[in-house]
Amino acid sequence: MKRIVSSALLAFFTWIILFFLPSYFFVLWVILFVVIGCAEFANLISRKGIFVHKYIAILTATALCLPFFFTQQLFILYISLLSLFLIQFTCRDRQIAIFSIAATFLGIIYVGWLGSFWSKLIFLEKGKYWVLFLLLVCKGGDGGAYLLGKRFGKHRLIPRISPYKSREGAVAGLLCSILIALLSNLFFLKLSYLHSLLLGGICGVLGQIGDLAESLLKRDAEVKDSGRVFSGLGGSLDLIDSLLFTAPVVYFYLIKIVGIGI
Repeated sequence: MKRIVSSALLAFFTWIILFFLPSYFFVLWVILFVVIGCAEFANLISRKGIFVHKYIAILTATALCLPFFFTQQLFILYISLLSLFLIQFTCRDRQIAIFSIAATFLGIIYVGWLGSFWSKLIFLEKGKYWVLFLLLVCKGGDGGAYLLGKRFGKHRLIPRISPYKSREGAVAGLLCSILIALLSNLFFLKLSYLHSLLLGGICGVLGQIGDLAESLLKRDAEVKDSGRVFSGLGGSLDLIDSLLFTAPVVYFYLIKIVGIGI
């Protein structure tokens, strides 16, 4: 019951922010999840005995999501990496330098840079509808994989990473993503059905890879959820895992192949 209530509240707030408030409020909504996600990532890594420069990761991830820094993202990444080395110069324990720098920068790329594309999507032509499309396709695929996999799943997908995910569920999730993409095109996107089909398939595959990627991290850290921020749903990473790998590909697909204006 908690899971249903939390999901409904998150969906409601996201809808209000997306369609009834200026786009910059959605950017703040993205930053909230990214900041919490960076903190959760740092906590996961710390369970392996590796120190993560959490506040550098959070500051860099926040900057990457801000619209007036979109054209300066490579420079921001350069500054963050330089800062990590400079800070590490002051640490006496040289044995942890490689792991600490690498883990922190991984968190910046994984949560901050990938997450920043959700901020970028909102400023595309019809950006609010593209955000809605991606949320529906990814989360619809998640739901389809979970419900149908639980009902019909017999063959484990990758049991050492996620013991409950099945091949049948993965196929069901992919088909649900494609179906939702086609329906979205019918009701509010008005794109060619070929593009909708391809985008649905891309999101269906990458969304499940993102889900498995976070499961890999949690399995290594020996935790069930990345955090306890959202009652019944876990942490921020548990919510955005399937969204992180999809947004960059969809963004570049839209501007490079479909020709959507920025």
